[in-house]
Amino acid sequence: MTGTNYQKVLNIITPELDELYTAITDVKKAIHVYTARGMSLDNIGVLLDFERSINETDESYRNGLINTININTIAGTKTAIRQLLSNYLRIEESEVIVRETVPNYIIVQLPPEFEIYDLDIKDIIYRSVSAGVYVGIYYSGTYWDDANWDSADSEWS
Repeated sequence: MTGTNYQKVLNIITPELDELYTAITDVKKAIHVYTARGMSLDNIGVLLDFERSINETDESYRNGLINTININTIAGTKTAIRQLLSNYLRIEESEVIVRETVPNYIIVQLPPEFEIYDLDIKDIIYRSVSAGVYVGIYYSGTYWDDANWDSADSEWS
């Protein structure tokens, strides 16, 4: 080793500091839901009581975790409810139909195979809408006539 004593000390310490910096950066990434991967993401799921499905990708699991976090923070709009349910059920947003028939009355239509999750779905929706808003959930058929739904001349039969 050549150089001054300070250079010699720095040459010894610098690689260790680089490793320490990398480790600190990895820990920071591991505790944030948007950057965590693998087991670190699973650990966040344990905190939120949200388990990963078998063979589920990090991206899909991350979306589910973010959805779980958002349950108590969304605005309760039709779009927010649609996103919340599609993320929770892991289906396309187009499969979740949300309509507001009259003020304070929201109808949600979901594919029939999700009826077994009815209590969880109700819990999610009721935590995301304002007090006094009625929510009807339907799992099969069509509750409304899509062609006349938004027509000013349509009436309840």
